[in-house]
This record gives sequence, C-alpha cells and structure tokens, in this order.
Amino acid sequence: MIAAVVITLSWIAPIEREDNTPLDPAEIAAYRVYRGAVMDREFTQWGMKDGNPYMAWWTNSPGPHCFTMTTVDTGGKESAQSNRVCQDFSTNPPRVLCQ
Repeated sequence: MIAAVVITLSWIAPIEREDNTPLDPAEIAAYRVYRGAVMDREFTQWGMKDGNPYMAWWTNSPGPHCFTMTTVDTGGKESAQSNRVCQDFSTNPPRVLCQ
C-alpha cells in the first residue's frame, strides 16, 4: 500500500521579469507547479495556484521526485522554470536531495 504524502511548496514572489524589468505583484496571475523524476529533462504540470504556498496530497510511488514552479503574469506569459527542489519520498521523514 502506498501512503499519501502531503507536499507543501512555498516561494518568494519574483519582483522582476526575466528581462530584468520590474514585475508588480498585482501583475502575477498564477503560479504553475511542475513535477518530474530526478533525471527528467521535461517536467509535467502538476498544479496551478493563485497564491503561496502550494499544498497537495500525493499518492504516487515512493522514491526521489523533483518540483519546479513558474510565474504566469496577467497577460498569460509564463516564466522559465525555477531551480529544481528534489526530495526522496521513500524515507521517513522524506529526505531533501537538493534545493
């Protein structure tokens, strides 16, 4: 039996766009959360949140998994993915692999 895991991700909202122009917090429409295996090059969108933090129940297989997030502005433009945060869910408590 695979137990459910509660995952909470939190972050600091960006204050500038990738081109270094200012980003007003009112221009942030949502955050997208992506999940993938440690060695995956492409991540799958796992959820979307209009605020911070992101919390979800997960009943996937144990083992190491990674998460990234993006910011979506009110015009629908999505930022590049953040750095990966990886954790091994086969240990109790889960072990952080990188952040």
